[in-house]
Amino acid sequence: MARVYVSTVVNVRNDRVWARVRDFNGMPNWHPAIAESRIEGGEPADKIGCVRDFTLRNGDRIREKLLGLSDYDMFCTYSILESPMGVENYVATLRLTPVTDGEKTFLEWSAEFDCAPERETELINAIGPACFRAASMRSSACSEAESVPHIVKSTILDAPTGVVWNVLRDFNGHDRWHPASRPARSSARRPRTASAACAASN
Repeated sequence: MARVYVSTVVNVRNDRVWARVRDFNGMPNWHPAIAESRIEGGEPADKIGCVRDFTLRNGDRIREKLLGLSDYDMFCTYSILESPMGVENYVATLRLTPVTDGEKTFLEWSAEFDCAPERETELINAIGPACFRAASMRSSACSEAESVPHIVKSTILDAPTGVVWNVLRDFNGHDRWHPASRPARSSARRPRTASAACAASN
């Protein structure tokens, strides 16, 4: 089985990228090679199992089935049902990850498929660069997309990972370290931050 993996960083916040690419029927809005697209049976474009039938500007027709979609983890998985590429058992996943150092997005795309052995290298070399071009197109298209509220925060605590986890894994332990969860009368006796709580637990 052939495998392809490509990744890049786009200079657009991940919620804006996702707002555009989550639309399984929206490729004509940002990909110049796509002439038209429709969801068979008039089903919603985010319904697992829906099939998109789209036509390239060169006349080629491709049908793909949505296998997975997560707004929380920001990924989309789909398979090819029909195409002129000569591949079988084709499954691909597009995944977004926020880059917290600036408003950027780490975009990765992977695919696995079966094909004739003599065409494997040709298809891998053709599919990979095409995905990088698509990522660049997405970046330009998403700069104008509406923002979807999505918050990601990160920090560094001066404590070993195991100690931090022992404090935070207690689902009922917010009063040990979160000021908003702590009764005022006991605030003087308890750590005021997660870092302080970890230090006290160390």
